Amino acid sequence: MKNPNYQKNDTVLAIDCSGSMYTNDQVKTKTNINSAYDAQFTKTCGRIEAGENFVSQMMGDDRTGIVLFEDLVTYELPLNSDQLTVKLALQNVYDGGSTEFLPAIKSALGMFSEADLNDSRDNKRIILLSDGGDSRKADTRSYLSNLYNSHNPDPRNRVKIFT
Repeated sequence: MKNPNYQKNDTVLAIDCSGSMYTNDQVKTKTNINSAYDAQFTKTCGRIEAGENFVSQMMGDDRTGIVLFEDLVTYELPLNSDQLTVKLALQNVYDGGSTEFLPAIKSALGMFSEADLNDSRDNKRIILLSDGGDSRKADTRSYLSNLYNSHNPDPRNRVKIFT
């Protein structure tokens, strides 16, 4: 029986793969692979581990999408309820390039369909994982200020962004 207070969570993990992440959270090859299942997950770093832990907490109809970015978006996995698919997508995390949040935010917002955005029963959110340096922060700030302006009828402003 479904909990009547349960709210479905639609979450996009926007993960920074810029060059500075090499210093702050370098992708490494795992050495403790003991099974065929583990062999699917040969890469690790704090970003991958955080994503895997997040995905392990998904319940019911929860969906998670992935956006990997640097100065542009390099990989996307649409909102998905299959935990294995999402965990496999995390294996695409890498280190390289500069950091721009705006392409990642726009890509992540684009993963929410009009029906998703108009469904008030869902929690819609973006979790931005980064070491913090947006090289075009004025552009990002301007875009977000316009989107989240209280007079803007755009339904994408219902998506919460966490950093």
